[in-house]
Amino acid sequence: MKYLFAGLFLVIVGLSVLTALSLPNSQSDVPIFYWVTDKNPARTDQVRLFHQWMLTEGHTKEFTLDNADHAKRFIGRNIDVVRDVADSELQPQGEQLQQLLAAHEKGQAIPDSIQFPVKVLLPEARLALDMANRDPTKQIIQSVSGVAGDVQDIGSMQLPYFQEIGVTHDLTEWGKELHFDPSRTYPALLTDITVPDQDEQLHQYLFPCNVTVGAFIINKEAFRQWGQPIPPRIWSLEEFERRGKAFVEAANKGQARRTVFFANGVPTSILWASLGGARFNETNTGCTLDSPACIKALELAHKWMFVDHLVPTAADTASFSSDSGYGGLIAQMFNNNEHPERGQIGMMYAGRYLLIEFRKYDQVRKERGQPLIDYGLSEAPNGGFRNGYIMARGAFMYEGSPNKELAKYFLQFLASKPYNMQIVKDADGLPPDPQTTQTEEYLRPPDHPNEWELHEGFAQMANEIAIGESYSPFILSATADRIMAACVDKYMQQTPLEGFETAARTMAVATSQINDEMQRTITENPQLKPLYDKLMARQQRIDDLKQRITEFETSSPGQAIPEDMRIPLKWINNPFHQAYYKHKGWVK
Repeated sequence: MKYLFAGLFLVIVGLSVLTALSLPNSQSDVPIFYWVTDKNPARTDQVRLFHQWMLTEGHTKEFTLDNADHAKRFIGRNIDVVRDVADSELQPQGEQLQQLLAAHEKGQAIPDSIQFPVKVLLPEARLALDMANRDPTKQIIQSVSGVAGDVQDIGSMQLPYFQEIGVTHDLTEWGKELHFDPSRTYPALLTDITVPDQDEQLHQYLFPCNVTVGAFIINKEAFRQWGQPIPPRIWSLEEFERRGKAFVEAANKGQARRTVFFANGVPTSILWASLGGARFNETNTGCTLDSPACIKALELAHKWMFVDHLVPTAADTASFSSDSGYGGLIAQMFNNNEHPERGQIGMMYAGRYLLIEFRKYDQVRKERGQPLIDYGLSEAPNGGFRNGYIMARGAFMYEGSPNKELAKYFLQFLASKPYNMQIVKDADGLPPDPQTTQTEEYLRPPDHPNEWELHEGFAQMANEIAIGESYSPFILSATADRIMAACVDKYMQQTPLEGFETAARTMAVATSQINDEMQRTITENPQLKPLYDKLMARQQRIDDLKQRITEFETSSPGQAIPEDMRIPLKWINNPFHQAYYKHKGWVK
């Protein structure tokens, strides 16, 4: 065993060295801190905006260039950040700095017209991109070995694990001081950017870089093409099925095989939430996927795929890819109005970020002299309770960072107007600050009038009906997801596999396995037992009140729930149950 650990240590050390060698040139007159993020061209613009914002906020350092040789060496060492701030109105000698920069870029001698000394303002720190290590496995290895980037992007659902292994810095106090606390983003994201301690006090570890809510983006052209009405913004499960059947029947009439579908898929978790179902109970101490609501939602998903053929199977999508050469990109089926025989969908469940791709399609249409894609937006169908998912790509500060005092400004920058407006312009999801979604620039971008309905709809959903993810301290979210997906995959087939023949059996197996995993976690981590016992005692009180409420509603239909029967909202940890019970009038 000692040789195994020694081998792993050497691997980690080797990876750490490679990481250090892969980082940008470290020569600079101001400290450098690193942002581990994805390979998105917009990140370069965001670095530029950060450097300019630092100057605007007064986080600067002044340098005096005494002569031409000094200026040449200084600009060479700081070329990236000088490019970003040379044209700032805050530069004391901006015109001369721009001349020095131009001479450097062109490899020319410094003009004799420059009058030295020249004063230059740089931000207190330079932000450098690390796009080579935005992989969760790499981030974990580098973080525990002490060589990770100062600020790092992760999906908000990954936060509980990163926080558990101790690599995230507590941002709670800085968030309040620098105005990037949870109140500066969407209320529904609270459980995605904070983690409770053993006393159930929330601590902030993340702030969003961008935000996603899901909805059906409608291709109105496809509906007109097949003589079908445009779907409404809000609809029931029954209406979704009725309209879907009519659409696929009209679109595939007389065809040897079905190539046109109502939608690319359905968000099963939104369906079961609309019926009152959830993955965990109110205190997140037990799995409840075997509830009637979750079972019905899974039955509908199976029916809509394999019986009604409203959505394509994996085999359907693969066949379109081989026929059309489109590489299996479902987004291309959304835009495929000219050749529906190659595969077409009327609606695509996705987030605002998909407009980055769709704008490319619109550009091709402009070049051909064709009209832009005519978009509409619909929420997922509901069984009585409107809801939607919300998640974030967020940034955390690495606990081992030697640059925390500088890196905190980057988290503050994510809540700033310049950053949020850049997200608005690029359509890279929703901006972190919900107030930005009420601006004219967000709601009605002049270059994209066909998108206006989408922008308004996504913002409305994020602000009004979105519900954050539920996390249990007794199981990793990724583990629960893996168990559930493995079971559902065995059911979601034309002929479900043995042991998963029905939705009820499938959800029973998933529930049992998740609950077993939770108990294993508690056994292996006895420090969790006091919290578990406390929450289980509270869960029993909640269950007792739910029983009283159910009996009252049966005996007194239509009557308001008496105050003494209502569940204290502070008892409920699961954000779904908080929202759903408010909707039903069950809480106080």
